[in-house]
Amino acid sequence: MKVISLLLFSLQLIGCTSSQKTSCPRDCYEAPQAPLPSSILYETYRGSIIARQLPIEDRIIAAYNAQNILKKGILNRPYAWESISSSFRGSFELLASHEEKNTPCFKYKQTIGSDNNVLSAQGIACLDSYQVWRIVNEIPDINPWCTSNPLEGLKTSSELKTRLSRFVD
Repeated sequence: MKVISLLLFSLQLIGCTSSQKTSCPRDCYEAPQAPLPSSILYETYRGSIIARQLPIEDRIIAAYNAQNILKKGILNRPYAWESISSSFRGSFELLASHEEKNTPCFKYKQTIGSDNNVLSAQGIACLDSYQVWRIVNEIPDINPWCTSNPLEGLKTSSELKTRLSRFVD
């Protein structure tokens, strides 16, 4: 009996109590969450249109960054990431939170690029039933096939010209 009393007393000293009215602080009962496996990160980020250009390793870095920001990020603050194996880098920013059919979602903006080629997009990510954030819709801000300069008008990129050349005599 003395052991149980001593145990209850020591739990109260560190902030936990056996009372039903007051619960333990989070760190008393909450185990640290294990990181998501790469395969799940890759799958949850599959909805990103502009990330399709990334090699697998860089895509997983971008997905990990997005997952962390969707879990713990602050609205209207861009979070940057950079690849350790290539020149790719990017940022992810939460724009607004909302609910769709009782599911928490965030509107976001992200950029991905290397050197002179930077793509940006806006989209929606929602929390799934496994408590993992998934990109469910993404729309690129610019057309990657075209480059535009307001002073020169709309110009077709060299890549699009090459692809279209096989249809023109």
